[in-house]
Amino acid sequence: AECDQGIDTAYNELDYAASKGLNGTVSWLKAASLLTAAKTQEQFEKYPNCIDKVRRARFYISQSQL
Repeated sequence: AECDQGIDTAYNELDYAASKGLNGTVSWLKAASLLTAAKTQEQFEKYPNCIDKVRRARFYISQSQL
């Protein structure tokens, strides 16, 4: 559940950052890539890897907004 909820939350944060015009930044692109990978990990039931990628993505999302 943490993986799925984390992905949803992170995508919402990513969308918010994009709405602020930050979708071209390196941090935003790293976050988007990590979330894609997290979704793949979730599909293969690799939940610890998914959670790790979500946490890293959320860090990059926050960095994109500085």
